[in-house]
Amino acid sequence: MLALTRDNIDDCVRDDLRDEWFEQIKPKWFATEDRRSQKEPGLLKEEERITRGWFIAPTPKCYILSQMEPNDAEKAILTSENPHETLRELQIKDVKTTTRKRSSKGCKRAIDLS
Repeated sequence: MLALTRDNIDDCVRDDLRDEWFEQIKPKWFATEDRRSQKEPGLLKEEERITRGWFIAPTPKCYILSQMEPNDAEKAILTSENPHETLRELQIKDVKTTTRKRSSKGCKRAIDLS
């Protein structure tokens, strides 16, 4: 799982390292959109993308990824005018989540994913 500070991993690369990133590092580690590349063992592939929510993985290949919209207090804190405010622990009531991806591949025992 990757957590990024930008919308795209390419945007996280420093300007002075972009050539090396695109020519050497990214092709070696990340799959392209090509179907053959997506099936290549060992390459990192994007399975799902969320902007806010939670991820739980009790075992490898056994996980739930859910999208959750920010509550009113978080919206007030997380604005472009206030980028460095530290989030305090917030009591979140009646939070609605949307399950985006579930996988139970590789589990040797039954795990309830609901």
